[in-house]
Amino acid sequence: MSGLEQAIRNALERAERSNPEIRSRIYQSARNALDAGLRKQEIEDLEQVARQRQRLEATIRLIEDEELERLRSIARLEKVIVDREPDDLDPGMQLGSPDEPLSQPESVREEAPEPQVDRSAEPSARPVGHVSGDDGSLSNLSMRRDDTPKSMLHEDESPAWSAPGTPEAARTPQKVRSAGRRASSFFVAMFVYVVLFGAIGGAFWWVWATGMLDAALKGSGEFDLVPKELQSESFDPAEKKSALDPMRGFSGEWIEVFNPKDADSVVARANAEIGTTKDGDGDAVTIASGAPDQDGDVLIDVPASILQDMVGRSSTLALTVSALGDKPAQIYVQCEFAELGGCGRHRFTVTTDRTDNLLRVTFDRTLAPEKGGKIVINTDLNGEGGAIKLYGIRFLPGT
Repeated sequence: MSGLEQAIRNALERAERSNPEIRSRIYQSARNALDAGLRKQEIEDLEQVARQRQRLEATIRLIEDEELERLRSIARLEKVIVDREPDDLDPGMQLGSPDEPLSQPESVREEAPEPQVDRSAEPSARPVGHVSGDDGSLSNLSMRRDDTPKSMLHEDESPAWSAPGTPEAARTPQKVRSAGRRASSFFVAMFVYVVLFGAIGGAFWWVWATGMLDAALKGSGEFDLVPKELQSESFDPAEKKSALDPMRGFSGEWIEVFNPKDADSVVARANAEIGTTKDGDGDAVTIASGAPDQDGDVLIDVPASILQDMVGRSSTLALTVSALGDKPAQIYVQCEFAELGGCGRHRFTVTTDRTDNLLRVTFDRTLAPEKGGKIVINTDLNGEGGAIKLYGIRFLPGT
């Protein structure tokens, strides 16, 4: 394939090739390119000039025949589509007899005319020879008349890509398809941004709704992990606090059960030791169990008035403690509340930081006890001789 032939085919691929006028302009641009190349090489052989022009005209006829055959194939394809969809016939199309083929619309029957080839042009004294441009391409080949500057081209004359075998797509301008792709990309980007900003907004709302931000500003650790808006009607804040969530402060509703100043009310069994201390967190009673069973228990008195407030309701006990030494201690806490009975055994890990370990107790009995009870603490649950500092015990009556 010669350089001019390749250039013509490339120009047709980029142009609205179904338009005969456009094709004619491309062919004329090829003729102009040939003449320009001959003049540039300063070839003056008239026979060679005529031979080069004849070869170009033969190439143009060959390409034009292919284009006309392509248009006929498109017309046949449209006819098949119309035959298969008789209910959607165009008003401009008419059905003949069963033996006659379906008539085609005027737009299909009017095939592109043959380009007007100037065969009467006589050889001139212009240079003749083989055209060897940069790569044989038509650098000035475009869909315009030879005397029209490219800057004056109308938008409608911009080339469009033709999809093989699809007439509708072949007639769709490239700028329309580009606009569709840009619109699709825009919606995808919008979706990504909406999801991203929604996630950020949800995180800020969660921090605000749980009270985490307010707690951080106050230097407190008291906040709800679940926002109130998401809590069910059966959600019980006191029940949540009865787990391992520490409290950093107590309201006036809390009743003091034990104070380190009342160290005389603490009783140590055979294999346990008690003492007193004072540090930056205040006064405390030290408890060191030497055995993980009853011999290592320490008993703390609970007044009868406190037990009477526990009758027929759920209440909360808070033990304010920290580990004695530089390692955590494994402890258990249980109750001996006279007529009310026990509260089961509860295990806690006490760290070197002062924390409030919460214990939820429920007593359904309606008989008020007349005698006090005991809170039992053992600090050597893992048998490693752990010890703790007890800063106090408080009680919150339930409902």
